[in-house]
Amino acid sequence: MNQYLNDVLKQPESVREALDFYEAEGYPAAMKKLADGSFNKVVFAGMGSSHYSNFGAAIHLVSRGVDAVVKSAGEILHYERNCIDDKTLLVLVSQSGESAEIVKFLEEQPAAARVVAITNEAESALGKRGDPSFLLHVKPELSVSTRTYLTSLILSSMLSRALTGDLDLAFARAVRGSVALLEKLLSAQEEIEAAMRALMSDQKYIWLLGRGYSYSTVYGGALFTSELAKFPATGLDAGEFRHGPFEMVDEHYGAIVLAPDGPSWSANSRMASDIASHGGKAILVTNRRPTDHGKNLLVVEYGAIDESLSPLVDIGAVEIFANMVAESKGLEVGKFRWGSKVTTVI
Repeated sequence: MNQYLNDVLKQPESVREALDFYEAEGYPAAMKKLADGSFNKVVFAGMGSSHYSNFGAAIHLVSRGVDAVVKSAGEILHYERNCIDDKTLLVLVSQSGESAEIVKFLEEQPAAARVVAITNEAESALGKRGDPSFLLHVKPELSVSTRTYLTSLILSSMLSRALTGDLDLAFARAVRGSVALLEKLLSAQEEIEAAMRALMSDQKYIWLLGRGYSYSTVYGGALFTSELAKFPATGLDAGEFRHGPFEMVDEHYGAIVLAPDGPSWSANSRMASDIASHGGKAILVTNRRPTDHGKNLLVVEYGAIDESLSPLVDIGAVEIFANMVAESKGLEVGKFRWGSKVTTVI
């Protein structure tokens, strides 16, 4: 077993240990103290998977009437600094705390600027600057992000619920239930990977499609697949895909469609079926099985879960796919060729 796959399969264990740490360190209480009325907007920013881990947090805040956005830290650094003012709660997410854009941005911030940090390194530039800093408390990966991505997503989700008064024991139980579902999905890794290999053996690229809370898996999953498997992977809103790129679909086209039970389940599951019926190959990752799924369509199903927590589970299917492609290509899985775990060049 390669190191990356070992990291993937051990994610549930690592995340449960992190959750125990958050409770012991009083993270819920510390996060609730931030809801002090001192801000009128929340900006989440990071790079790569640290950027993409925040979509669900922002959606939750907006659904509760709080102005919230998710930005690339690089976009803020170079073009959109005015999105932050003295009434902004800025949440910076960086697993290493030393990403080039994060470090540069922090160097240019006045000492009085309020920054909430989510990082895995207390002594990093971000860890030292955060007020407060919330540590992921997981062992860093040697390869692409797995457990650090999941714990980033969990902490940003916890924070968003703390700011709206929705962080309670029920949410904590739901997160642990999601981890159990991820563990169950990963326990079938060999079977799922074999089915994916059989379906996608001739595909030369993959698109990841979804809506809403699934954006984290859509964009994060495309990044992981491209990085790990050196394989063309594109993430896109499923609705936007219908408006033009759908014309790409033919026998060479491959897609992973995220369809958790929720407002867009019908549209997303129909998208997967339409891709398959037009000769493309589709993997539908869902917790609500469609009644009819003909050839060219593989359903990877997991159990009942609130849509907002589905990214904690469905990323497992994407991770399995990325491993399948990397091994099929004969790669040394998880080895970087041109970059490194921490990107220090802008």
